[in-house]
Amino acid sequence: MLKKSSLLLLALFLVASVFVPATLAEEPVRISVLNYFDLTSPGAERELNEVWYEFSIRNPHIIVEREDLFLEPFHQKTEAYAAADRLPDVIYMWPGGRSTSLHTLGLVKDLRPLLGDDAQYYQEAVLAPQAGGYLAELPQTMTSSHALYVNLPLLESLGLSMPKTYEELVEMVPVLQANGLDTILMGAQDDWVIQSCLFSMIVGRLVGDDKL
Repeated sequence: MLKKSSLLLLALFLVASVFVPATLAEEPVRISVLNYFDLTSPGAERELNEVWYEFSIRNPHIIVEREDLFLEPFHQKTEAYAAADRLPDVIYMWPGGRSTSLHTLGLVKDLRPLLGDDAQYYQEAVLAPQAGGYLAELPQTMTSSHALYVNLPLLESLGLSMPKTYEELVEMVPVLQANGLDTILMGAQDDWVIQSCLFSMIVGRLVGDDKL
């Protein structure tokens, strides 16, 4: 009887040994995310479904505690978290600019060692050291945010036509100024507009898209 009891206990122990690791593997993991996100943007619902909902389906044991902020509220919250040493596990950031303190103070990890073989899928320029001297962030998308709108009837009334070269554009300036008109206007109330719409366009023309 004792022998049978011992065998039963051994069997139960082996069964428990098999199932305990599986049980532990399913223990929920919580990660905090500070996400730069405009809930009113046209693609908001798509991002929620294709990124966050899809992630939750593929990783049911990971609980994402996400905080969505946009423009100045996002940047202010980032600085507040950094000052309090309470940065989230994952944070949206830029190669420099408003994310400079995260880079230079070494507040985020170097991602290059974590890429492993996946580094081959990125262009060399993307993997170059950033403001802190290491790879602190990776792009998740590319946004084309510059466009030029022209008032053609106004040009025609001044005897002008759509310029085809930069030189022709410059030649239009005195005519427009003589009629009391601003030559180029940019809605740059937010800080990001000049950087994204003007400077990035200039850099793209100087070095080529393959270097961006």
